[in-house]
Amino acid sequence: MPVPLSDLKFTVASFWKTVRSSSYLSAMDPDLGRFERSGGRLLLWHGYVLTPVMAWVESGRQPGTIVASKVANGTVTRTRPVYPYPTVARYDGTGSVDDAANFRPATPRQEPPVGYHWLGERLYSGDYQTRYAANGTRLVCRPSRTWLTARENG
Repeated sequence: MPVPLSDLKFTVASFWKTVRSSSYLSAMDPDLGRFERSGGRLLLWHGYVLTPVMAWVESGRQPGTIVASKVANGTVTRTRPVYPYPTVARYDGTGSVDDAANFRPATPRQEPPVGYHWLGERLYSGDYQTRYAANGTRLVCRPSRTWLTARENG
């Protein structure tokens, strides 16, 4: 059952509480180079964009733009274009911000500056990752101690 957004606590303490399980539930290696070289396709999305994705998978027709819709009580209340990374939808200044027709593709001129710090940046460090293996009836963790477990245990 989904958790209502209003039930989530966006605090530093709740962030770290959520992170506890991520050292063993998350992907261990963020390098997708081998996947890309083998022709793999990766689409990250936080909703349902089924028809264009099915066409891409089944016929190889890569979508240039996907129009995402917000539906409330069976009625479309907002549409927004979604473009392949790094292109983003930029409002053109005319018409409703709820209509995809009023947005244009825009590619940022530069990457975010190096040195941008955020709460979860340490999660992408080498000393965060752990590996688990079954040894008989025991689950063995290597390394047994990381900066995250040290943080939790004081």
